[in-house]
Amino acid sequence: MWFKSVEKDQFAIFAQQKAHLNAAYWMTTKALLCHENTDENNDLAWIIRNLDMQSRIKIESVKTRLERQEGLTKDLTTLELNYVHWYCNATLSKIDSLKSFRGIVNNIPSDSEILIKESQFIRDYSDKMPGDDLESEWDRGIYLIYQCISIAEKGNLKSRQWADIKKRITAVAKIMRPDFKEIKDYCEAYAGHLGLELKAELAVSNQLFVDISKQFSVGSKLVSLSKCLLKLMEITDSWQNSSEQAETFAQKICTKLEYCHFHMIEANLAKSENIAEVIDEALERTRIAEAKALHKINRAAGSKILRSYIDV
Repeated sequence: MWFKSVEKDQFAIFAQQKAHLNAAYWMTTKALLCHENTDENNDLAWIIRNLDMQSRIKIESVKTRLERQEGLTKDLTTLELNYVHWYCNATLSKIDSLKSFRGIVNNIPSDSEILIKESQFIRDYSDKMPGDDLESEWDRGIYLIYQCISIAEKGNLKSRQWADIKKRITAVAKIMRPDFKEIKDYCEAYAGHLGLELKAELAVSNQLFVDISKQFSVGSKLVSLSKCLLKLMEITDSWQNSSEQAETFAQKICTKLEYCHFHMIEANLAKSENIAEVIDEALERTRIAEAKALHKINRAAGSKILRSYIDV
């Protein structure tokens, strides 16, 4: 696995940074989902503003720790930081209740522009990654699903275009079905490379296995629902010309997709925050231990100097 070539202390910081950036990304996505699917009220406005504030805090914490990183992991974190910061600003600027809170943003990107930007980020990140990574594969699979739906929504596609969409969805279905051993080995290797105490390492490995299994399970459900939707879109070839029966069926699928999307957000948030919490606590314990050790060394050095004066 690619991270085995990275020093453990650097990988621990990288994992911490990535967890905070993932949390910021999914908090922003959750805020948009709440905005789009819930009637505006004071409670909703408070929830959205809180998600906005938390995502900002996560991003700022990554910026402050960036100087502690070096080499490949710093390059990967910088690349993701730039994209996530842009995505959060672009997405949250669409929400009316945040406009006075964040200030008016001109030239708000469209959904298609965000999709293009995300596509570029995933390609750039994969190019920098020196080997396969289970979680990055999941990210790529999710992107491909939404890319296929976006292409299909344009309508009037030729048979070869539909064939290409089916090929991509089949590839995504395979990505979303890693076997038990593949997930287990990845989680154990990941946790084992964080430099944690044995008890903390086992806790991270077990929790990561639960979270990643849930993540891929939701991804697999998303693939199945997307297949149904794409098949219907292929038959009708456009929303405008579809029959009332097809519209009703499509609406049912879209409702299930939204429900699945919500669970996808929650699964990713849980994974990010679980990892961040354990690493934050472990690094804080290390910092305190190092501070105590340094204090002890300084005291010993001070005592030695003092004894030298007394002996004179």
